This record gives sequence, C-alpha cells and structure tokens, in this order.
Amino acid sequence: MSGSIATGIPSGVLVPGFYFTATGQGNTSAPNTTVVLLGDVLSGPVNTPYLATSVLGVQTLFGASSTLATMYQAYVALDPVSTVYLLPVVITSGVPAIAAALAGINEMPVNYFVSPWSDHASMVALDTFLNEVGTGRWNYTQQLMGVGITANLFPAANTTAILSPSASTSPLGSNSKYITCLAVPNSTTNTQAVVAAIFAATIIPSLENDPGQPLSDMLLPFSAYALSDQPLFAERNTFIGAGLSTCKLNSAGQVALEQTVTLNTTDPLGNPQTAWRYLTTVTQLEAVITAFQSTYSTLLTRKKIITDDALAVSGTNFVTTDSVLGIYISAYKQLELIGVVTDSISFAKNAQVQNQGNGRFALYAPITIPSPLNQLCVAVVFSLS
Repeated sequence: MSGSIATGIPSGVLVPGFYFTATGQGNTSAPNTTVVLLGDVLSGPVNTPYLATSVLGVQTLFGASSTLATMYQAYVALDPVSTVYLLPVVITSGVPAIAAALAGINEMPVNYFVSPWSDHASMVALDTFLNEVGTGRWNYTQQLMGVGITANLFPAANTTAILSPSASTSPLGSNSKYITCLAVPNSTTNTQAVVAAIFAATIIPSLENDPGQPLSDMLLPFSAYALSDQPLFAERNTFIGAGLSTCKLNSAGQVALEQTVTLNTTDPLGNPQTAWRYLTTVTQLEAVITAFQSTYSTLLTRKKIITDDALAVSGTNFVTTDSVLGIYISAYKQLELIGVVTDSISFAKNAQVQNQGNGRFALYAPITIPSPLNQLCVAVVFSLS
C-alpha cells in the first residue's frame, strides 16, 4: 500500500497499548476457555455472572427445571473442560432483558456467549454487546472480542418468519458478524435452549483446538427431528445465504452440522458481502489478533523509538519501524506453521510499519486466513470399452 496507514484509531487516544481494527476483504477446548450461558431462572440472583462447578449446585441455586440449569447440564455433558459462567436473565412480560444482564459481564474475559433466545431484539442486544461499535467487545477500546452462539427452532411448514429479517422472531435482522444461529426444525423434542447449549458444546472444543477447522459433519446429540421436516437442498441453501447455520440428518438418522455461518450478509451500506460469512473466519481472526496482542505485550512494551538509520545503540530497550516489522513478520510465520494464517511471503512483502509521531507506530497487516474446504466439484468423463 502507499500513503499513510489508516488504522481507524483516533489520534486523541492517549492511553498506551496495542489497538486494532479489522476489515474483511474479498469473499474471507482449552483449559482457559471461558463460556457464558445466558438463561432465565426460577430462583437465585440475576444479572450477575455465576461460576458453575456442578449440576447439582446449579439446580439448587436456580431451580432444577430452569432454562439455565437445563442448558448447563446439557453443555457440561459434552464439554467438561471449559470454564462455564452462568448469567441469569430477568424476563419481563415475556421479554428477556439481555442488555441489562450482559452489563454485569463488564470487562470479564469471555470467549463464547450462548443464548437460548434468537429473536430479533435478543440478537440485536447481543450483537451490540459484541460488535466493533461504541463499547462493543470488538471495539479497539475494549479488545475483548468473543462470539455468540444460539439456535432457532422453526416450523418446517412455514419458513417465512425465520427468513424475514424484519420479523420479530427472526435472528437475521441483527446482521451480526459475531453471532451464529443454528436453524433446526421444531419437531425435535429438545427445547431451543438445550439445542443451543448442545450446538455450542459441540463446536467450541473444536474451535479452541483449531479455530479454522471446518465444523461440517460434526454430530449434534440432540433429539432428531422428523425426516419429513428436514428442509430440502434449495431451502438449506437459502438458509446459508441468508446467514443461518444448517444441519441435516445423516444416513443413520443422527443430526449433523452442515454449515456454520454468521448472521452477517451485508456491509454497513447494505451491499452484499461474504467476507464475514463463516464462523471460522471470525475465530481465526480472533486468534491472529490475540497473537499480535501477545507479541506487543511480550516484545514491545517499555521500548524507546529510534530512527531506522540511527547509529547502533547498545541494549534492547529501543525499536525502529524495521525491527517492529521484522517482529510481526516472524510472528505471522509462527501462526502460519499452525495453520491459522497462510501466505507469509505476501505478508512479508506487503506489511508495513510507519512512525506516525507522538510515540505511535502503525502496522498495516494484510493477513490471509485459510478458507474452509466446503465443496469438491467433480467433472466425471466416462467411456465405454
């Protein structure tokens, strides 16, 4: 690139630190994993994160038949490793007060938020909490990031509502880059809350092991819906294009993930975009940003700036634009070795660091995230002997 590097970070920001903004271009469980389950309860405190340690303890505090207790029981049966917090939400006149509950999270580090609600208002509230605007967790002032996971049980005979972004029951109106919603026919005998918990507990360990590995064909151990209710190919194709994750019944009658996408389908101007389509794009991007943050904290704090042509200075408490660029080229290559990014040659060729004055360096980081292998299209040519 040429010209000044535009990071989007206002010049009025004076607090020292690492700051990022992320822009998509083109058509782009570990023991320390923290998961928050949202849900309503029958008793106990609300709007305050609660560290869950046992099913019995959760049932005793919040009520055995409460939404939150049933979600937790379903979740830990599949993912007993992650740290799980429960966030009890108040229901007023049938409406979950998600925003008020999420405010209780404050700046707590959380990787995933699992919601039993996928209506328009709930998705907008969760997206506002997560996104890059204002005080959202992906904003440069927060840098907390995180992903939202939910499900929507829809009537197979009528998919109009779930596919209408303006419908109050549809999750699509939020257009969120950071939330995935699994569309499931409502003939499953499990509740939407349990389906959301199982969906999350199935994909989170995989994403933590490898944030870019495709999630297709992973089995979802909730009650299978009626085969007659399974959306046909054209319908599932429409769902994916609209921003809904899909599942299907395999030959054994088990529910398996088909495609996992975010709710985002358009840019801020309303133009179609696919850069943020796949959930694994978001999780890989988060992994890169986290690694770049760690590089800054480990190698670049408490440094002085000298010019690239300065005479040799003894010691290691100084940096130049060239040395910072070299550090991040090396960091990128390390990420390539574990498959989180690719094309380190292009990164090394095109990345730039500029000294913008007043103690600020700007890094232009054109990363390339591996695409998921979604299809193999075969042209069969045969002949007769």
